Amino acid sequence: MLRRDPNGSYCLSITLRQRLKALAGGLMARVVFEKLAMLQLSDVRVPTTDGRELLLVRRTEPDRDVALLLARLNLQLPPQPLPRISQPQAN
Repeated sequence: MLRRDPNGSYCLSITLRQRLKALAGGLMARVVFEKLAMLQLSDVRVPTTDGRELLLVRRTEPDRDVALLLARLNLQLPPQPLPRISQPQAN
């Protein structure tokens, strides 16, 4: 049984459940959340020779199961964000 919480996960679960009924009748919301939890986000920080820092925010590419699930639900992951570079730190 789903419980309501202040973070809105109840609404997300209900919305996903309705979408699954229409697009992938045999799947349960909990299973979809477990599959999507396999996607990870990482910050890669690379120092430059002039004292700045290059920040690359990257997500893992979905494995075949997750890619099929996303396609079945008509969802697309956003493109990888562009790299950012910080200004040198004043000492």
